[in-house]
Amino acid sequence: MISNKKIEDLSSLIVSVGKSVSDRIRSETKKEKNILTPVCLGALKFISEKVSPTMKEFADHFGITPPSATATIEILAKERYLNRDFDNNDRRIVRLSITDKGLEILRKSLSAARKKMEGILSKMDENEIDNLYSGLKHFSEVIKKK
Repeated sequence: MISNKKIEDLSSLIVSVGKSVSDRIRSETKKEKNILTPVCLGALKFISEKVSPTMKEFADHFGITPPSATATIEILAKERYLNRDFDNNDRRIVRLSITDKGLEILRKSLSAARKKMEGILSKMDENEIDNLYSGLKHFSEVIKKK
């Protein structure tokens, strides 16, 4: 049986680590021009990997409401990083696609995020990194199985 304290400590640690990594990347991206925020980076990465997702698929993937999805997509569309097109069969459906400009900023932003993560991980030894990876991978698989 897992103690309540251990469950609470792990839950707090997961939230804290996620926030710390996000805050660190966000603070670094403010210093550099033409680098996406973590939210916009995740959005463009999803759109680039899934061919012409709908706004609904986008919102569902990130677990956000349609108005929140629209707000995020609006930022990216305004910068011409993506296109919004009506579905040929149902004009109520809006499909998303990444532009060449979006692919370029995505590549640049992923590279910058990778460098930031490398800087963080460089303070750990190889064994610690392997253990972290193994634990997080297993944790992710358990969550997905529900």
